[in-house]
Amino acid sequence: MNIDAWAVDWLNGQAASHSVLRTMTTWTAKNMAFVLLVTLVAGGLVALAADIRKHRGMRWQIAEAAAISCLALLIGLAVNQVIGSAWFRTRPSDALP
Repeated sequence: MNIDAWAVDWLNGQAASHSVLRTMTTWTAKNMAFVLLVTLVAGGLVALAADIRKHRGMRWQIAEAAAISCLALLIGLAVNQVIGSAWFRTRPSDALP
């Protein structure tokens, strides 16, 4: 059994036995770009709050890092779309019974 088949079997088994997990993973899969963006923003806010607390003021390096991270995320998503269009592969969830 290859890694794709194993991962699909394992994930489907987990989702079948836990309705909350099934609901969460289904929503996350449908809204992955939103989840990534929220995670990135939340991480940036936590880092910014920690920096403000430690230095009694905001250093712009933290804000710049957050902005660069958002830009990298958008570029990565765009590159992913281009690669996905150029090199099609049947998804394991579609190929396996």
